[in-house]
Amino acid sequence: MDHLIKRTPFAGYGVKNHKEGTYFAANLPCIRECGVLIYDIDNKDKPLKITFDRRFSMGNVYSCVVKGLDLKGKAYRFFCDDRDFPDAYSKKIIGNEVFGEQVKESELKSALGSDRSPAGWNEDVLLEIPYEDSLIYEAHVRGLTMGDPSLKKNKGTFLGIESRIPYLKSLNVTALLLMPVYEFIEREMSKDINLSLKRARADFREPVKSTKVNYWGFCKAYPFAVKRSFSSSGDAEYEFKHLVKKLHANGIECLLTIHSDVAGTFDTMCELLHFYTENFHVDGFRIVGSRSYFEELVKDPFLKRSKLIFEDADTSLLQGEGLAPYRNVSVINEAFLRNSRRFLKSDEDTVSYMSYAVRDNSRYWSPIRNITDFSGFTLKDLFSYNRKHNEANNEENTDGTDYNYSWNCGVEGDTNRRSVQSLRMKLYKNAYLLMFLSQGTPLMVSGDEVLNSAEGNNNPYCQDNTIGWVSWESKKANREFREFVKNLSSFRKRHAVLHQPGELKLFDYLSCKLPDISFHSEEAWKIDQNPASREFAVLYCGQYARQYTGRAEDSIYVIYNMHWEKADFVLPVQDPKAKWSLLYSTDGSTDDSFDEKKAIPLTGGDYRASERSISILLLSGLNN
Repeated sequence: MDHLIKRTPFAGYGVKNHKEGTYFAANLPCIRECGVLIYDIDNKDKPLKITFDRRFSMGNVYSCVVKGLDLKGKAYRFFCDDRDFPDAYSKKIIGNEVFGEQVKESELKSALGSDRSPAGWNEDVLLEIPYEDSLIYEAHVRGLTMGDPSLKKNKGTFLGIESRIPYLKSLNVTALLLMPVYEFIEREMSKDINLSLKRARADFREPVKSTKVNYWGFCKAYPFAVKRSFSSSGDAEYEFKHLVKKLHANGIECLLTIHSDVAGTFDTMCELLHFYTENFHVDGFRIVGSRSYFEELVKDPFLKRSKLIFEDADTSLLQGEGLAPYRNVSVINEAFLRNSRRFLKSDEDTVSYMSYAVRDNSRYWSPIRNITDFSGFTLKDLFSYNRKHNEANNEENTDGTDYNYSWNCGVEGDTNRRSVQSLRMKLYKNAYLLMFLSQGTPLMVSGDEVLNSAEGNNNPYCQDNTIGWVSWESKKANREFREFVKNLSSFRKRHAVLHQPGELKLFDYLSCKLPDISFHSEEAWKIDQNPASREFAVLYCGQYARQYTGRAEDSIYVIYNMHWEKADFVLPVQDPKAKWSLLYSTDGSTDDSFDEKKAIPLTGGDYRASERSISILLLSGLNN
């Protein structure tokens, strides 16, 4: 059957319905001929071959309309001389519906995506929650629910995540950051086996003939297609939209992780981010990989209301751009993760950096505060292992970083020794207190709040199993820590001085007799930053909350003592009207409720901080 083909102006790469038929546009650098093969999805008949005329091209880019062609119930592949391949801009990929099954590229086909949308979709908008009020929860679509014994169906899918929304709300999560949801080929067959075994933390992995699954999704991908194995019905586009809308209805943003190599060029990256923002109402993106396109993306007018999370970017550009109506940029700083771990395990020469980091903030961008990430040790493993245990990856334990800054507390791996268990629990809590009490935006990794372990694997990129999944075991320690995290996040939310929208100034600009923030050591009003110091304290003056909430709060005094010995801290305010009380300490002298009504009144002018502990004191009773 012959089809009438009409040249048409280029309107973006890919395939879409057109009023006269079907629009096609692709980069096809052919020598002899190129075009498209049309397949009937329901049978294996020989495909219909439609050849594009050279007159329809500009350079190597062909754009045309095939009149009268309807792709409903059909699939397609482009061809270029002797090669044929799926559309890099496919909205739907057929042939990779089961997660982890080995597939051949020659069997993958492209198709038009679903145009279904949930009721009220057109009224759904980006939430634009300020960074200072945000709590980000990072998760893998499959890993979040595959190990959930309470979930009887829809495990590992968008619908499965919907079942966890009440749980996320209980933790005060405001943004769900998902690992790649686009169609990646997690187990592709290839002849290319000459790949290095040593991998970086966010390496993009080319296909290799292997039995291993690329679980994270940093591999060959069709980034404009939503991953069908993450859906329960096969209509991945609709289910993802439904998830986003339900998250929005519960006050939770949806953020996506995008690896820069799936885009390849800045123009494609822009198209990709615009596509998910416009078509799926995604609230923002985390860009990983070797190319962040930071300078270009932060200037993109279409993304000015989308959260953009970068890694170790030079933020001086933002100051030159000036203040924006919505502070949409944030940066994950490897230095914070690394030095926080060193500080928590009592390494020397860390106080100078940490005393700066806990107050570091900007009017132009927000620092992300995380102590774990998708790559590296989980929180539990961080204080259970001195070295990585990646043998299950079958790379002779050569993959993954050797610089973990971890401490096993005297025993490698799990133990029944109560003294070690008690010390580890204290360190877990210290880590989360440090993360939540620092200015900026906390980022939790799914499972850390229930002490999930990857069995010492710090690079579980290929572990589609209990190593890579979140374990929802209902052990006493897991429940205790989850309740601690829930109460800690509520405490942070209640106190505006702990999450301010800009830099703290270190002076009394409100004339309330105290600076907005001040630093101390065992001696008040003087911080000891020599290399041997392992303790410091910070006072957040509650009067400065009036700028954000219209009312003053109790001042908050946080004492960090990571030394293995107790330390006596002189309290910095000795006014007769000052009322000091102990709200919380990881030394076990308080409960985990963070209930200000239960704060224990203190007498005298000092406080003895236990070894390896963080304590929160409240200061009230001062006049404005």
